[in-house]
Amino acid sequence: MRLIALLGLSVSPTVIFAEVCDKERPNWNGIPVTAAKEVAFLFTQPTQIILLAITVFVIYRRARISCGLSALVWAAFIPSLLTRDLDDAIWEGLQEGCIGSADLSIGLSAAICIITLYAALCPRRKPTKGDI
Repeated sequence: MRLIALLGLSVSPTVIFAEVCDKERPNWNGIPVTAAKEVAFLFTQPTQIILLAITVFVIYRRARISCGLSALVWAAFIPSLLTRDLDDAIWEGLQEGCIGSADLSIGLSAAICIITLYAALCPRRKPTKGDI
């Protein structure tokens, strides 16, 4: 009975046997990563936090050129998410379970790009006397 349990554990993806996961996600606990957790991981990287902060600022200011540049940066980020699954290490990480699907991240990035483009094309309206 112990032999069957040991064989079952040796075949299952765990932190001990995940060679790719040691490099890609060193703090992985063995639980398969969902798309939501992958979004949380991708959007909490230092470059993404800075990009999100800049995007929020330019949307607040509604400067056309700044919003357009921010939308361009987000649009450039989407192909990198689309092609990341072609990398062998990422593909193996997806198979092991330590890396989640990037579909939700792609959708969120596209939504941010659309919102930023909308802010660039529709500048802030000045309040009139009847609005106050």
